[in-house]
Amino acid sequence: MLGQPIVFHDVPAACRHLSVLGQEVVTPAIAPLASQLMMLASLRGWSIIRHEDYRQWALDSAPGEYLWIVLDPLIDAREVRGQACGLRASRVATPQGWQIEADLPEEIGKAVSGNVGVVDDVASSGRTLLWLASRVESYGGRLAAVRVGTSMDRARGAVMAAAPDLDWRSMVDGDRAGFHLRDACPFVPFSGRRVAELEPVDTPNGSVDLRLQVSAFQGGPWEVLSTDRSVRFATRDAQLQVVARLATALGHPPTLADVPALGAFATVSLRAPRRVTVGMSLMECLS
Repeated sequence: MLGQPIVFHDVPAACRHLSVLGQEVVTPAIAPLASQLMMLASLRGWSIIRHEDYRQWALDSAPGEYLWIVLDPLIDAREVRGQACGLRASRVATPQGWQIEADLPEEIGKAVSGNVGVVDDVASSGRTLLWLASRVESYGGRLAAVRVGTSMDRARGAVMAAAPDLDWRSMVDGDRAGFHLRDACPFVPFSGRRVAELEPVDTPNGSVDLRLQVSAFQGGPWEVLSTDRSVRFATRDAQLQVVARLATALGHPPTLADVPALGAFATVSLRAPRRVTVGMSLMECLS
């Protein structure tokens, strides 16, 4: 039976990937929104887990004799005991459904032999883990262990069917959907949803990752929260605050080309897929 959702409070961990200017601009602007989201989640009886607690659990439960592949972008693979490496695998919404956008770099593939473990915070469908298991096997390795914060039964069942001897451990047991608080917070690194219609925009100051706001997707916990009027107001206020603070810091109305000043991983989440250009004002991008 599907249990109540798990909210990973990962905003502080994600904001550490902002630049110094980005932390000064974004962190105070999104704080009221993050607080409002957590309050509404608590009122619905949803569990809230600090990313720091999950991170420590994952590090403590990962034995040093495996090569660990860390999928969570907020965990530094250098913290894992023994041999470990980070891998960014993204779920991208396409007209054909969700697709995995990732590749196992050759330098990681060469290190794969014997038992391999994976660390991630959420397993919903199991597609990413199944993709990784296939890639590991193609390099002569074997997916032997998985450490996740929470998972749904369908994900665990699909992966265990492909690897019956897998050592699967979850911080939170049961059939529980998990989602990231950062996803709803404007400009926070690794927030929003990747969609095929939105490509990164190259600017003179660096590339800007365009994403879609989680409120644009139907179904799941985000639809429940994003329909609340207080969340819509808090989201818009957070966007306006970031733009205003950035304008003050730069001395001019910011454009899309100014977003890299917030940090290399800062994202711009749009209300709907649309064409944006380098010189477009940030206010226009968010309208």
